[in-house]
Parts: sequence; C-alpha cells; structure tokens
Amino acid sequence: MIHRFFAALILLNGLMISHSLSAQMDTVSFQGGGTIQGKAVSPENPAEKTNLTIELPDGGSLVLPSDRIRKKTSLSEMRQKYLLSAPLTEDTVDAHLQIAKWCRENGLAEESQKHLKRVIELDPDHGEAHALLNHVKEGGVWMSPKERQELRGFTRYGGQNLTSQEIELEKQREAMKKTLGKLKKEIRQNYQAAQGGNIQAKAAMKAIKNPLALKPLADLMDKETNPAHRLFLTRIIGGLGTIASMNYLGGVALRDADNEVRMAALEQIKKKIIAVPGAVAYFKRALLSVNNDEVNRAAVALGILESEKAIPDLINALITEHQRTIVVGSGQTGASFGSDGRLNSFSPGGNSQKKIITEQKNNEQVLSALRTIVAIHYPANRVDFQYDVPQWKTWYQNEQRTDLFSSRRDRDPVK
Repeated sequence: MIHRFFAALILLNGLMISHSLSAQMDTVSFQGGGTIQGKAVSPENPAEKTNLTIELPDGGSLVLPSDRIRKKTSLSEMRQKYLLSAPLTEDTVDAHLQIAKWCRENGLAEESQKHLKRVIELDPDHGEAHALLNHVKEGGVWMSPKERQELRGFTRYGGQNLTSQEIELEKQREAMKKTLGKLKKEIRQNYQAAQGGNIQAKAAMKAIKNPLALKPLADLMDKETNPAHRLFLTRIIGGLGTIASMNYLGGVALRDADNEVRMAALEQIKKKIIAVPGAVAYFKRALLSVNNDEVNRAAVALGILESEKAIPDLINALITEHQRTIVVGSGQTGASFGSDGRLNSFSPGGNSQKKIITEQKNNEQVLSALRTIVAIHYPANRVDFQYDVPQWKTWYQNEQRTDLFSSRRDRDPVK
C-alpha cells in the first residue's frame, strides 16, 4: 500500500512548478511566543510598512502589525514539502516510520526524531525505531544515551558526561570565573579613577581583600611603568595577606627596577609572619643567581628578614665569580657581554675569536646583610671578617659545631 504521505510527496513534486509551492515559505515568530508558516509579503505601498501580510499554504492570508513580529526565517524546500505533507500522514507505526526515514534522508533531523518517538509511543518495543534513536536495550529496557549515562551516575553537562561531583566543581569554577571577570572590571575601573585622583576609588582599591584580586592586580602591576603607581599596587597586593600574594611580592622585591618599590614589597612580606620562611628560602636560592644585581638584592631582603638560617648562604655569596664572553681580534676592541647577556661594546671585523674571562666581585650588600644578622643573633660575639670567607666559615662552624657550608654552584658562561 502506498501511504498518503508518499502520494502527497509525488503530488507535491509535480506541483512545485505552481506558483503556490514555488514561492518561498517562511516561519514567522511572534512577540510573546507562537509561530506560523506561510509566505511573508512586504507591502508595496511604503505607507503600509507597519503591517506584514502572510500568505497561508492552504489559501487565504493574514495581515499583522509589524511590531508583533519577532523574527522571520525562510524555510528550505524540503522543510516546505514536509510541512505541507506531514498533516496527511496516518497515525500508524508504519506511516510515522516511513516519514521519519524520509526526514532523516533529507536533513530534517528534528522532525525525524518526532516521528520516531511517535512510533515508540504506538509500539514501545519497536527495535528499528529505537535503533534509529540510538537507544540500547539493557535488562529488557530500552534506554537513550542520556538515560544510560544517568544510570551510570553521569549527567550531560557542558558537552561532557560528568558525575554529580564533577558537575558541582564545574559550576563552582564557572561561578568563580564569572566573579573574577566582574572583579577584574571593577578593579580596572577603580584603578583608572584612582590614577586620576579620585579619593573614593583610591579607598576602594586599598580596601580590596578578596584573594581572587591577585591576578588582576598583578596584571596591572606587570604593565605599569610609573614607580609611584607600582608602589601603590605593591601595598594593595600586600594587603591581600595570602601566601600567593607574598610569593608574587618576592619577585617584585628581587626584580623591580625601583628601590622604593622593592623595599615596600619586603615590608609587606615581613609583616606576614607565616610567609617569611618561604621568602627566606626563595631569597637564599636567589643568592646563586648569575645576575649579580639579584645576588645583592636577595642579600638585602635576607637582612631585612633577619634570617639566621641565611648566614651560611650569605658567607658563600660574599665573593662571587661571574664569567663573561668577549670577542677579540687583531687591532679590534671586539665585543663584550655582561653576565646578564647584554652587549657592552662591539667592533666588527675578521680574525676575531671568543674568550671567556672570570671576574670576582666583592658584594657589599651581602656583607652588610651578614653584619646585620650577626649583630642581631650574636650580640655577645659580634665579628666582622670583611670579605675573608674562610674566617667567616671557621667562626660560624665553631658557633654551630657542624659543617653547614657547601660550595656555590659553577656558573655557566654566557654563550
């Protein structure tokens, strides 16, 4: 038996040359909900543009005020065929299955799903319809992919199959991301206003305590070139009082170009007692830097933090060796590079060669920090051996009655 659906399709294919079906069909959505299919016709008279005429597929038309129309979408030829023929389909398993297959072949996935679901309503154990819907039978029960995942404790969320715990964590991350975005915008606006002298904005910046503010504040700090503004931001970051903020300020204390900013960072670290041990370890490692400026800045930091545990490291750093590569040649001044890799001077020419030279430097700020710490922790036995490293080591080993020294690591020459 040929179902009326296919008969209708054959008839429609023959009639597509007619005016009624060759015309483009539209879906018109209304303000407040609801849709209708038909041909939306713009009025020829400009004065009537406040209205829209909709020619209906089965004849007749509607004239509606334009302000009631939310959206107009043109329909594909296949969707037009479906909308005109589907109402003729019998409400049987076979009829719905056939039209579902036709929809599937012609790119109408949503409509195909609708008819397959109707097949299952009419025949709950219809294997072909279930298979087309990607259903699987488990324990005598047909289940959709979603139902199978839920049975295993998974739920579809954000394009992934997640457990309830994972979904909760994902929601928390999304909420944090949203909060961070809002906080970042607020901080940026207040910072710009504070730079312009707005007193309320300055007060709002100083009142920041949210740990999430570190990232946006650090971003501002990293881009800021004005020392006064960096000083302002340093104190605000210190006010957060978190270990993460103290770790960030450790880098500021070691590498910021402005001495006042570096001292402010150290002041904030010292106030946070719980952060001091980590900071001491960080600055002790920095005493091994190939950059001599960082060696001395690390020593200043350790002196301010008054760390007795740093004494052996400071003794080892009193005199440091730094290698640099120079380029020399006949009758040339050549080129030389500092320990930080920067070019100091250059004369081009042939017959040149590289030469590595080693220089020793007495680090005045390392000695100053060592004197300060010894005076604090050994007031009855204050000594000063200047840059005599062996005497310092002998004295300290006698004080501690153990060997606490290890040689400084070799420094690689700058290539």
